[in-house]
Amino acid sequence: NAIENVVIIGSGPGGFTAAIYAARANLKLLVFEGYQSGPGRQLMTTTEVENFPGFPEGIMGPDLMERMRKQAERWGAELYQEDVESIDVKTRPFTVESRERKPVTEEAKKEHSSRDVQEAFDITLTKHRGQALVIFRVRYALRKLYHESPRLICVLYTAPTCGPCRTLKPILGTVIDEFDHNVHFVEIEIEEDPEVAEAAGIMGTPCVQFFKNKKMIRLFTRRN
Repeated sequence: NAIENVVIIGSGPGGFTAAIYAARANLKLLVFEGYQSGPGRQLMTTTEVENFPGFPEGIMGPDLMERMRKQAERWGAELYQEDVESIDVKTRPFTVESRERKPVTEEAKKEHSSRDVQEAFDITLTKHRGQALVIFRVRYALRKLYHESPRLICVLYTAPTCGPCRTLKPILGTVIDEFDHNVHFVEIEIEEDPEVAEAAGIMGTPCVQFFKNKKMIRLFTRRN
């Protein structure tokens, strides 16, 4: 049981493409791949695919779908080989139900949020870096803060060989301490998390992004 930003029903090329784009946009999403038809749909029974861009020599249908599936998983999509049994779009939030996954009630939603805070990523903390992000993954941490926290979010991108980063970090740390409990501070080393930096469009360090109410409100780079 969960509240998702996006639910994708189906796991053909269209479904996996949508999952990749949504996950790269830091949206929390779930994909119902289907049980009877299985992931990949008709391409799983196709031999050579010759009209898909990027494969001038052609590619076998199952191989193409496996690559797309792995790419969606790489960006954080949750995949379930289950058939959807009912959909309710008359009330918000919309509900999608399979045999294993049921709609979330208000009570269950509160229990789920509480369990996340107590047992996994601690959204109540001000600073998120180091071992905490190693355990819970940077992408998960950023998504959770972005979608669930009302605080200002400050994201600092650094690199081990960046001299200005070493100068900026203690200064920024002092400011963050002054506004404790009103801001989240996330430090990301781009060499350790290159995929996160690439998804954010980071071209150099130091770079500081500020987010509020699911929007980036300020961007500071070495140039400005």
